[in-house]
Amino acid sequence: VCPTGIDIRDGLQYECITCAACVDACDQVMARIGRPRGLIDYTTENTLNGRRSRVLRPRLIGYGLVMVLMMGWFAAGLVQRVPLQVDVLRDRNQLYRLTADGRIENSYRLEILNKDQQSHDYRLSLEAPAGLTLVQGNPTFTLAGGEHRSLPVTVSGDPYAGEVHSATVRFRVRSSEPRSTMETTHEARFIAP
Repeated sequence: VCPTGIDIRDGLQYECITCAACVDACDQVMARIGRPRGLIDYTTENTLNGRRSRVLRPRLIGYGLVMVLMMGWFAAGLVQRVPLQVDVLRDRNQLYRLTADGRIENSYRLEILNKDQQSHDYRLSLEAPAGLTLVQGNPTFTLAGGEHRSLPVTVSGDPYAGEVHSATVRFRVRSSEPRSTMETTHEARFIAP
């Protein structure tokens, strides 16, 4: 009955795929000839030696605790999941650029993914030190369910209005729908001379 052609009388072999077809066939044959079942079986060393086998062993309890912790962690991740992903990529050609009117600008590309099944309206905002502003035509946009959008943005600083230094800026994308908690923040660096 073995699908890999193993003779069970030769003992355990690496070709065994543990399908247990030999266990079932042996039990059927032993029942037909009136002998006790279980000649081939999955069992423990204690049972073979006539001792009592414990079901709750320390290793089994440890594995159970680890499984409960992993399922709890997975459930917490599902509950806290925000169906919005934002990645910020800097312009790799220039660290910064000086404009004709003396402003310092950094260019970024925001990769935004709506991981929800429904369409949502979003608003882009910038959290940055004083003197840095977001140069963007329209900070609101709509993404269909599963849609990905690459959004080029520029952050500009006026070195004459205040001292503009290299700083951490945060791009915040939030759903503009009422009572929605869908929001993601991603950090980037503003680089100045």
